Amino acid sequence: MRDRVSDALVEKLSEFVSSEIGLFFPRERWGDLERGIGHAAQDWGFEDKTSCIQWLLSTPLSEDHLETLIGRLTIGETYFFRDKKTLQALEDLILPGLIRLRRGKEAMLRIWSAGCCTGEEPYSIAMIVDRMIPCLRDWNIRILGSDINGGFLEKAKRGVYTKWSFRHAPPWVMGEYFTTVGKDRFEISQSIKSMVEFRQLNLMKDSYPSPDSGILEMDVIFCRNVLMYFSTDSGSLVVSHLFESLAEEGWLIVSPSEVAYVAHPDLRSVRFPGAFLFRKKRADDDIEEDAGENHAAPKEDPCMDVLALYNEGRYEAVVERITEVLSQASGSNSTSNPGFLALLAKAYANQGKLDEARKWCERAIEEDRSYPGHYYLTATVCQEQGRFDESRKFLNQALYLDQGFVLAHFLLGHLARIQGKSKQSRKHLKNALDLLVCMGPGEILPYSDGMIAAKMAEMIQTMIREEHHA
Repeated sequence: MRDRVSDALVEKLSEFVSSEIGLFFPRERWGDLERGIGHAAQDWGFEDKTSCIQWLLSTPLSEDHLETLIGRLTIGETYFFRDKKTLQALEDLILPGLIRLRRGKEAMLRIWSAGCCTGEEPYSIAMIVDRMIPCLRDWNIRILGSDINGGFLEKAKRGVYTKWSFRHAPPWVMGEYFTTVGKDRFEISQSIKSMVEFRQLNLMKDSYPSPDSGILEMDVIFCRNVLMYFSTDSGSLVVSHLFESLAEEGWLIVSPSEVAYVAHPDLRSVRFPGAFLFRKKRADDDIEEDAGENHAAPKEDPCMDVLALYNEGRYEAVVERITEVLSQASGSNSTSNPGFLALLAKAYANQGKLDEARKWCERAIEEDRSYPGHYYLTATVCQEQGRFDESRKFLNQALYLDQGFVLAHFLLGHLARIQGKSKQSRKHLKNALDLLVCMGPGEILPYSDGMIAAKMAEMIQTMIREEHHA
């Protein structure tokens, strides 16, 4: 459907979707919202998007209508062992400690994949657990996968996938845990399927933690590429619920672009190469004895709303707030949150203060040398300063850590182009385009501030055509 929808009507639709479902579509993602409602309009038999939106805004939603809307506005693009460094953290850091602690005592594990899409993530977790615990019959294992999209969950429950879902998985995954059930159809083994339970859940609307929801005292919660779909306030509320759902010293795992949402005073960051982990503090952590009191009052976290300030374009306030936190922490032995250091660098860059931005980029790298996004951010600042060779060096470092970093390939192509190196430019742009083909069109590119794969692919194709006709 190509009818033009007015900005005023799209804004009303965005507010409606946020209120009814909890999904947040800021102005820069209105194109995604309009495309999604166009598909829903076809499902419902409307000839144009405008009349569909007007009907939607004036009609109580049935369960079927709500399910259709959710299905059209959420992205179902994932694959087995998608986030290798995060799963490596689970295998090397988190599970060994839990297994040692629980073996021979209370032998149980509780792991939740929130926003599990079509099931590849919780099944990947189950395979890791299966390989690490030989005698599973002696254990009480519960792995929960939840998603707002009921259609995704139906596919997850069936456990049948095509080769596309294995595109970056280790070879043993298909060999050990799947059987062929048709042309390009592979079914997961019953032993792994039985380890995972799926439940439809709206992280904004539904009630949890609670015994009724089955979400309580979780050892590990994966919530990756989910918080970015909420407003800042909604994301903070979801993080609070996730925190309450964790067992004492439980782990919360988010994606790099969502670190700033996790500004909870009782979640401490834990460094692991390439992964972003937070651990719930013990009840007796950070308790200060005082002559007149048994316990000090909990400290207020001044960074709780720093992401909101950044999204509102209040960059001076961001600088002031994060600088205040850093000065308060300067006397302690704790390390800074590299996500906030990067946000501080971006705030300075958006004010045109590039030297300050460069300084904080380098601080972020010092805090976490394994995260490619910090090198990419530094490269963008160097480019703005006209230091193209330095920019290229940082981009190559980002690609050394993550060969699939689309934006790094893109920026290398752009740098080569403005320097008149057409052959190099085409090579890097083609690399970026090849990676984008493997992504869902609406998938948000890491470290892009909301850029979706389809938009980036369109931009690159235009650049390649212009280069060809030049």
